[in-house]
Amino acid sequence: MVELRSERRVETEEIPSASGARVDTSRGRTLERLEAPAPPVFPSPRIREFRNPAKNNRQLYHLNHLGVFCRELSVSSPSPSSAGTSARSGARLQAFCAKPASQPASQQTMGGLPVVTLATGGSCMPVIGMGTVSYPPAAPDATRAAILRAIGLGYRHFDTAAIYGTEQPLGEAIAEALRQGLVGSREDLFVTTKLWCNDAHPGLVVPALTNSLRNLGLDYVDLYLVHLPVSAKPGKLEVQIKDEDFMTFDMASVWEGMEQCHRLGLAKSVGVSNFSCKKLALLLETASIPPSVNQVEMNPLWQQQKLREFCAAKGIHVNAYFPLGGSRTPFCPNNLVMENTILKEIAEATGKTIAQKRFTYIVACVDMCLICVVWGLEVCLRWAYEQGVSMLVKSFNEKRMEENLSLFDWELNEEDRHKISQIPQHKSLTLSEFCGQYKSLTELWDGEI
Repeated sequence: MVELRSERRVETEEIPSASGARVDTSRGRTLERLEAPAPPVFPSPRIREFRNPAKNNRQLYHLNHLGVFCRELSVSSPSPSSAGTSARSGARLQAFCAKPASQPASQQTMGGLPVVTLATGGSCMPVIGMGTVSYPPAAPDATRAAILRAIGLGYRHFDTAAIYGTEQPLGEAIAEALRQGLVGSREDLFVTTKLWCNDAHPGLVVPALTNSLRNLGLDYVDLYLVHLPVSAKPGKLEVQIKDEDFMTFDMASVWEGMEQCHRLGLAKSVGVSNFSCKKLALLLETASIPPSVNQVEMNPLWQQQKLREFCAAKGIHVNAYFPLGGSRTPFCPNNLVMENTILKEIAEATGKTIAQKRFTYIVACVDMCLICVVWGLEVCLRWAYEQGVSMLVKSFNEKRMEENLSLFDWELNEEDRHKISQIPQHKSLTLSEFCGQYKSLTELWDGEI
């Protein structure tokens, strides 16, 4: 008898298999026990089982009728040292066959997640990370607990900023994760923080990062970004900047401060956020160390084709925020991505949802093989991944956190990619509140809006 076990029970329902037998189908994220009413007996040559001591997993492989290994089902076994989310993190179905042609190649991983290597410093950045900003701001305890759960689930990249107010909870969660052994060392995590407008001045960049490191309780960050190409009156950090407090942004001098952060070992890599092609070109004219990352809004409704092509030519990696459209925030009150008709059609045709998913595991005996089928993987996140960018997702909901990690074992087809490429473009986050020295939104974005 073949049994699949984990630590919590989920609801099941019976469906007929191809052979007429009835089998259990889980509608949940984990499996307590699934077995056919008439227990199948698999011939020993067709089932292989081994235990991975490093991951404490039982892994089952099955052969198709040609004798080729097709799938891997990894189910966490209970462990005294791992509980809750950590134990469930191994319950994922992964493709054992070759990577889809459209999936960006990545030979390295961090915590099992594919990574990209940044130009400055050679840091390895996981292709999916967790954002920590909340609207309205979450309590520090809630933020700390959510980050700790995320580390247990497998997240290794965490994005914060001086203006978010989440540096300290993030640092405390990292310290606790190290104490609990959820990660082996600080080097197993990738931390990004950002320079806010009030500190975007010559002479203030290094002190600003020093203060962020104090909040984080870290000796360095993996990536330090200029949050906006905007400067404001030095002093208290403020999200809502008064018109009279905006100042001229001295790009060359601010970037010299960023380069100093890198040379001092306070930041392994440095980059920018919300920079247009024109502003990147201006920066590259004077930079001794080019930016390794440009973090910008990107999703199927704002695909950033021109900017991505420019960044690729200059060796700048694009990190996407709002990959799901940034709904339910003051800056993006409308859920235009989730409401998009084309994305809905693709989701319905593929049995997936636009941004969320539900796993359904089917375990059946058909021609003496173990068959495992998964539905419901994210269209938007998969699309972003296929463009070769990394992305930030944000949810404090444990189920959604785990779901967002499962986008690597399927691909969009050519027809779906073409449909998405034809979606009319609309930028959600205009940042009109931060025009500052710029006369208009057109000037802020250099016509790229």
